[in-house]
Amino acid sequence: MTALLISVCGMTWAAEQTGTITFGSSGVRIDAASVTGKDDLGNSWTITTEGTTSFTANSAYYQVGSSSKPASSITFTTTLPNEVKIESMTAKFGGFNSTAGNITLKVGNSTIGTGSLNASNDVVINSTSTATGKVLTVTVTNIKKGVKCYYISYTYSSEEKQNAVVTIGNTALEVGESTTVSTTGPAVVLTTNNASVASVSGNTITAVGEGTATITATWEESDEFNAGSKTFEVSVTAQSAQIDDDVFDFSYADGLDYGSGLSPKSNTEYGNNFETLSTWVAGNVTMVVEGNHRWWIATTENQLRLLSGSKATISVPEGYVIKEIVFTANGSNFNVTADCGELDSKTWTGSSQSVEFTRTGNCYITSITVTYEQKAPTTVPVTIPASGWASYCSKYDVVSTGQCYMATKLVNGKVTIVPVEGTIKAGTGMLVNGSGSVGSVELAVAATAPEAYADMKENKLVGVLEDTDMTGKSCYILSDGAFYRCTGGTLAAGKAYLDIAPTSAKVIDIDLNGDETAISTVNAEQQNGNIYTINGIQVKNTQLKGIYIINGKKVVK
Repeated sequence: MTALLISVCGMTWAAEQTGTITFGSSGVRIDAASVTGKDDLGNSWTITTEGTTSFTANSAYYQVGSSSKPASSITFTTTLPNEVKIESMTAKFGGFNSTAGNITLKVGNSTIGTGSLNASNDVVINSTSTATGKVLTVTVTNIKKGVKCYYISYTYSSEEKQNAVVTIGNTALEVGESTTVSTTGPAVVLTTNNASVASVSGNTITAVGEGTATITATWEESDEFNAGSKTFEVSVTAQSAQIDDDVFDFSYADGLDYGSGLSPKSNTEYGNNFETLSTWVAGNVTMVVEGNHRWWIATTENQLRLLSGSKATISVPEGYVIKEIVFTANGSNFNVTADCGELDSKTWTGSSQSVEFTRTGNCYITSITVTYEQKAPTTVPVTIPASGWASYCSKYDVVSTGQCYMATKLVNGKVTIVPVEGTIKAGTGMLVNGSGSVGSVELAVAATAPEAYADMKENKLVGVLEDTDMTGKSCYILSDGAFYRCTGGTLAAGKAYLDIAPTSAKVIDIDLNGDETAISTVNAEQQNGNIYTINGIQVKNTQLKGIYIINGKKVVK
């Protein structure tokens, strides 16, 4: 189907489509005087015949009538749901021992094509004009004996506009994940009723905090589509721990020594010189084997063999924890004990940075798969610029003792910021004050989920957990201690923006002159290169010590 716009007498026709009825053993079977069905677009059709009870199927066509039981006429009627413009009609028929038979293509009462049967060759009848209507008719009359029916095809464009199909990729997200809204045609505008749970940018939805949010997609009327809207309920849960797998595969003959520098050997090559200590590394996993062991060249596959008095210690770096270890071993030759967790057959489960396996009998290992996850840190650093303020968004719940702030509302040209006490939900935008700090502030990560999070319902700061395209966003971005009207670009992961529609002010500056809990606006007039005091009084120079606004930026003298 090809989209097409056609202007006829000031009327716009859109969405060109082609419907086809095919006959033959794999198509429509005319096995009664009256047959109904639907074409490949779902439009209804009816076939009526007169003067015959003889029907014969062929792989390419369906024959109606014969020498002994001739058909006198066949009528094919297709009914469309709405009046359309028929761009073209095509029908293919074949004669049967006769040149008699007249073919007519009609839309309503308008004839748009005619032709005749041919006893020797199949004939294709194409319409010679267009017509507007709802009922299409193809008739074959004056049939002397029989007729072969191949197909009838028609292409039309509908005056009616289409309803857009708008879908969402995923409505269940974890903090930090994103999904997109797709559409069959018109561009959509997304809005969210809870930016602290799910933020929107273009067609992308980003999960920023636990909870639910209603995302509304709206689109305007176009030549092809009606205007409309659709809502999606998006649920956001906490970010799952990052799970990874690393594998030791000892079955290979060479090329995979995992940094040990060893290679498989035969019994003859080993002699009595068994390895007493070797270290193997796969990704983030380290395995240290102590005591007698061999990387053995076996008949069908190579094996790591733990021998009498040996043990293997498998570990991951600090900040990670092993959750599962799966061994593949030769038959029942896997006899070890573990110093922690649960060892069931050849699978160990638990939660440990290091697991020690001690050999108790024959142990012929061909591979080891280690599954581990990253643990949440106890603290997270927030880099503080020279201005003393940083926008921030954590992928972990963090505990604020007053160094974190939320922005609430505009009052008399000022946006109030309020210090936050308690646990701040992961994915929440905030300001972090670092006055007196050297380079960074450490925020404590909550060890357990709190009974209640800090109340930040009025917060106007929206955090992002991944690099976010800010093109087209109406908001302010923190830079050098002031919020500047967003002009696009990319906001880095772990930052936050002020979700307030731009006013005449190009800059919203943090007021450090006596009121640290307010953000005041710097008027657009102060962007012209003139010098102002922090209170908005224009001066000629900066000879006196203090804070000045020069070209919209705060300067300390």
